[in-house]
Amino acid sequence: MRNIFVMAMLLACVMGWGQNYKLPEPKSVEFTSGEIPQAFKSKKYQHLIHQVGIELSENRNAALIKINFSKKIKNPEAYQLKLNKNEVNIEAATERGVYYALLRLKEIINAKANKALQIYDFPDVEFRGVVEGFYGTPWQYKDRLRMLSFLGKNRMNTYIYGPKDDPYHSSPHWREAYPEDEARQIQDYVEAAKNNYVDFYWAIHPGKDIKWNEADRQNLIQKFEKMYALGVRGFAVFFDDISGEGTNAAKQAELLNFIQTKFVDTHTDVLPLIMCPTEYNKSWSNLKGGYLPTLGKELDPRIHIMWTGDGVIGDVTKESLTWINDKINRKAFFWWNFPVTDYARDHLMLGPAYRLDQKAQNLLAGVVSNPMEHAEASRIAIASVGDYTWDIAKYDSIQSWEKNITNEFETCAEAYTFFAKNNTDAGPNGHRYRKEESRGFEQPAQEFSKALKNLNLQKSQIEKIQNYYKQLLSSAETLQKCKDNPALILEIYPWILQTKNIAQKGLATLEMYDAYKAKNQEEFLKAFEKAERWELKRSFVNQDENKNPYHPRVSPVSKLVSPLIDDTFKFLIEAYNQDFKGKLVVKDYDNPHQFVSNNAKLKDLNIRLENNKLAADPVLEVIEVRPNDYFTFEFKSSKNVKQVLINTGEQEVFEKWGQVELLSENGEWKNVNGEMKGNEWIAKPNEKAQQVRFKNKSKQVKNIYLRQLEVTIK
Repeated sequence: MRNIFVMAMLLACVMGWGQNYKLPEPKSVEFTSGEIPQAFKSKKYQHLIHQVGIELSENRNAALIKINFSKKIKNPEAYQLKLNKNEVNIEAATERGVYYALLRLKEIINAKANKALQIYDFPDVEFRGVVEGFYGTPWQYKDRLRMLSFLGKNRMNTYIYGPKDDPYHSSPHWREAYPEDEARQIQDYVEAAKNNYVDFYWAIHPGKDIKWNEADRQNLIQKFEKMYALGVRGFAVFFDDISGEGTNAAKQAELLNFIQTKFVDTHTDVLPLIMCPTEYNKSWSNLKGGYLPTLGKELDPRIHIMWTGDGVIGDVTKESLTWINDKINRKAFFWWNFPVTDYARDHLMLGPAYRLDQKAQNLLAGVVSNPMEHAEASRIAIASVGDYTWDIAKYDSIQSWEKNITNEFETCAEAYTFFAKNNTDAGPNGHRYRKEESRGFEQPAQEFSKALKNLNLQKSQIEKIQNYYKQLLSSAETLQKCKDNPALILEIYPWILQTKNIAQKGLATLEMYDAYKAKNQEEFLKAFEKAERWELKRSFVNQDENKNPYHPRVSPVSKLVSPLIDDTFKFLIEAYNQDFKGKLVVKDYDNPHQFVSNNAKLKDLNIRLENNKLAADPVLEVIEVRPNDYFTFEFKSSKNVKQVLINTGEQEVFEKWGQVELLSENGEWKNVNGEMKGNEWIAKPNEKAQQVRFKNKSKQVKNIYLRQLEVTIK
């Protein structure tokens, strides 16, 4: 009964694909004389032909689909497709290659092509897919099944299961078997992956509490054997975002070599082992410490090593790959942290997948995308990673993005494209990773702002901005009603609502300007009240939606559009108050306070002010806090500090090594005492201060996570 349910889920995934689904152009295509058939029949692999959506005919004149496996084709995923009036010839080295050829045939049929042709095609990169490796809410069962189908249709072959918040993947339960229900789900994922010609990798993350002894070596082998019994044939070991003894490169290499010889080599059907190192990006690499060179020298060359680029949130560049490949003595397996938003969960990353170097063709063992916790909303970016890894030299990020949007949306593609191009940046963040947003709007916005300050806006300037706001509103309203992909719309629905609120407020600010120029106080106040209502609705969305503990708000169109609207609103209120002796309150939409640190990983940390709570963005990676390192909230003016909270991810008493201090109004530092509640250290000083400072008062280096850092002020 369960197998019937799983197959039904898979069929639902397949049925969701539009009739005009498009793949990128093949590497080689040659048109020949004659036409192509309109009907097809086959004696073999009928299940596979049906799976890609090709209808078979019983007509004796239908063209026969011939499938041949050839040793001449060396790339295991390459295929040759010959199509003429009488027959279809497919040659490939493996069944996966045949599957890819049939996907191409299906596209040709959908396009109603009529000219005979011959195609030869193959991927540039061996491993292509997704790593579910983000922090936050893991994907749900149905999300993973749909994603596995999606990967297969996009000719991607790798899915790495490694959600940070799965306790049986990481601490505290990595040594234990999955409970029965979760184990059955993993079996379903393995089956779904197999049916879609995707390799399902299961990753373990033991480094937080691993012991370098025989007992834990056997614990790992036993856990892998349990996963093997569930059908898993791909395995990875992650040592990222840890501290302490688990970071020892020589011990990691010794353990992985042990797994290679005692587990991988003893099973003939296990895929190549993958590891994620502790120093997984260039900015964290300490060559004097010898971590990466040790892996390069001591780790079995058959084991792949993951890499995120120049930083945690890095991009695929020839320079970075050349650098790391030299250190690890193999091609890097690239973990691309895009479109992931676990460092900016109030944002969506819906834009083109660019910054993928077209000169990196021979430097990559694999590329996997780390997605958002919104599985459906990640699909377009993931599909572009598939396009890039299939044909690096021909990859065009804009063309790929637009093609993949039309693959997802049959009727709402235009609305989604406009909405998505205004939701592409993560906002200010500690990784300093920014993307272009609202392409084409920057120059009109700059011209508008300059003219507004001089109160001499031209009609054409106003109309450009007004039309942009109207289109933004229209795209959001269209997506609210869109039926093309209900699951995707549901994921981004809070951002759709918020975009409507922001666009409406923007239109109201333009009404305020017209009334101000006409010296019509009554109409100005009406427009002001309208703008305030939309701002109030905006605050309701922030309070009610996206209630994650790290970035609990909804921040669409945040790079150019929203700041322009808020600045316009603020400027017009100030101008009105000055000219008409008004007393309208100007809300400070920007956070006026600052965050200062002498710690390299914290000095660029972004802080947010929401309802009198000043909070730093969480840092999910390990931070090395040296003696006398500090991080400080500096207030624009003295504030009454009601509460201070820090969560370092551990239950050790913060005051054993850390100290919180207040800088009083007379310039003296005063120690603050608090108490531990679980992982949180909380103090309630209720005193006025200019600054709140956290520092390492001990003589020891302290490795911490920064889960929460908040100050409540009044």
